[in-house]
Amino acid sequence: MALRIQGFPFEGPFSYTSSVADRAGVYVVTCENTGKILDVGESAMVRTRVEMHERKPCWRRNARGGVFAFYVHYTPGKDQAARREIEQLIRLLEKPPCGEG
Repeated sequence: MALRIQGFPFEGPFSYTSSVADRAGVYVVTCENTGKILDVGESAMVRTRVEMHERKPCWRRNARGGVFAFYVHYTPGKDQAARREIEQLIRLLEKPPCGEG
């Protein structure tokens, strides 16, 4: 099931990182039960970043029942600055509880 967040198409939800491609993109972490956006970030290697993320404790604290899922907007051909711009727009408008702007 695809999801549009601030006009950008995101693939997901993914409950396991093994389902996420290890390529450039913007990721959104949501509470699996409510769909609430918990965090947003960008990386040249999304799967690796999500697997090793230092904010996982925040995701668990803010996810109902501690269960979270990922959505990914892959960005082939976009550099880090372009990914960061998407991340910041989503962060500004959605105000997730984990991470900072």
